[in-house]
Amino acid sequence: MARRLPIPVRTASDYSEEAVEYYRNARELLDSVRVRDERYVYVKRVREACGTAYLAVLAAIKSFLMARGVPHGKLPQEYKAYGQALSRHGARNGKVLQSFHRAYGILHLDGYYQGFRSTATGEMGFAYAKFVIERLTGRRVGGDGGS
Repeated sequence: MARRLPIPVRTASDYSEEAVEYYRNARELLDSVRVRDERYVYVKRVREACGTAYLAVLAAIKSFLMARGVPHGKLPQEYKAYGQALSRHGARNGKVLQSFHRAYGILHLDGYYQGFRSTATGEMGFAYAKFVIERLTGRRVGGDGGS
């Protein structure tokens, strides 16, 4: 039988860096989408940007939880569990939890799955993502861009 190589366990710092990198990449992607009459022209790129921004939010939450002592194997795997874990492990700031839920709704459901076209909706979703990432990782993400 072949010997299995150990899978390297990621750290809170790894997830923090990933969150910032994903957010910046998503911001660049969204900013590259052509806009006409305050509406995005290419929905496919909007979907990609929203999906990447939501992954950045999840990475920020993982970073926060690991910094609070949650082992890698116990990190949440679904939306509801992320919210519960944030509440349980000290994200007592209601704005963070509320922003996470709003980022999920706008970026994941409306952006990634539905593919909205409104630039105002996109900016709102990215603002929620930025808030969560900066609060939970303590890092500035920059990239306010805008269309």
